[in-house]
Amino acid sequence: MDETSPFDAQSLLVESETLDAFLAELAAEAKRRMPGANGCGVTLERDGRPYTVASAGSTAPPLDEMQYTIDDGPCLEALRHDKEVYVTDMAEETRWMPSPPFAVDRGTRSSLSLPLKERHGMAGALFGLGAVTGLGGGQQRLGRHAADVHAGAAGD
Repeated sequence: MDETSPFDAQSLLVESETLDAFLAELAAEAKRRMPGANGCGVTLERDGRPYTVASAGSTAPPLDEMQYTIDDGPCLEALRHDKEVYVTDMAEETRWMPSPPFAVDRGTRSSLSLPLKERHGMAGALFGLGAVTGLGGGQQRLGRHAADVHAGAAGD
């Protein structure tokens, strides 16, 4: 898919041979379509423990690990409280310490985390990380669509 064509996550799902392949491509496609994104990923939680099931970009894994270490952060908040979490500037963020300065030191200045819903109780979040302040805005619609498609895929 090129970044100007409509995002067709349902076709992506049908074309993927496994759920893991679908999630990896979903993260990669979300990163390609978010101007300024330097990472995207999908986090799930099972038995109270979060884990990354897919990521795109080198910034996502260390930021995920930081959130898991402190058991808090924007992605985990979206996942656990079923709400969108938008950070316009990590340099100004005071929640989830020491995660925001850790993110800034690794080139991430903003983030958008969206909850993923599934019929059987599995919690998750789709997140985008921005190398610039203000990631999110227009990307929220794309993220919501991708999150809705993920929920349908995981619930079947």
